[in-house]
Amino acid sequence: MKLFSVILFCCLIVATVADSSYFVYPPPNSGYWAGTPIEFVATDVSHDSDVTIRVTLHSSRDGRLVQVLNDFRGKEIATSGENFMFTWVADVPDGTYYIKVTELEEEDEDGESEDEDDDENRSYDFRITTYRPAPYAPY
Repeated sequence: MKLFSVILFCCLIVATVADSSYFVYPPPNSGYWAGTPIEFVATDVSHDSDVTIRVTLHSSRDGRLVQVLNDFRGKEIATSGENFMFTWVADVPDGTYYIKVTELEEEDEDGESEDEDDDENRSYDFRITTYRPAPYAPY
């Protein structure tokens, strides 16, 4: 029985890892100024019309959801290749963040039930820095 439990646990870990992949862009450890547009490119995102694509921003420090950036229908996504591209204007305080793209099945859209089979893509961590102009120093 112990062996079966260990095998089952390992299979669950492999299945979880298999459903998550990293964005093509931006590269790891990128940095941006607050207020600037940032382009993201995720791969293997569904173009099916019955799938909702939810884009969320998370804190890298503790993984908490900072904000839901947008929801897209699969049919609204451009079908050029398998890439899903979107732009976000950084509007958060200084910190390290990541973006997550989740494919929600129809039963998930109401937020009442979670589907463990939802595919996720996430960006590498990136840093947002708020621009602080140097203090004015007269001649």
